[in-house]
Amino acid sequence: MRAAADGTAYATVDYAGRNDEVKANLEELGVELITPSDELVQATEEFRDAELETIIRINRETYGIEDAAERTQRFTDLVARWEELVAGIDATDTEAVAQLYWDEAFSKVEPGDIVPQ
Repeated sequence: MRAAADGTAYATVDYAGRNDEVKANLEELGVELITPSDELVQATEEFRDAELETIIRINRETYGIEDAAERTQRFTDLVARWEELVAGIDATDTEAVAQLYWDEAFSKVEPGDIVPQ
């Protein structure tokens, strides 16, 4: 499982690094990066919030998931938690990312529990 944490961290850092390289060379690539207006950011946040309510409704009505709101809140909370965790490390450091992945996820997985019997 440690190798899985290391490999996932390598892929994550490499992917983000390649994005950073592209962003650093936008002019050379003939691309203009446009910062969204405050109004667009607000509209996007409002859409996201409304979409979460739609997801909850569809999961209740279509799939019979009665605790859809709780599951959605759990997911939202996990995203916020991981944003905080990542903010506390150097996300360009593969070893730091791997350690975070190990501490928070992979060390808690028992391989025998995920292999089909």
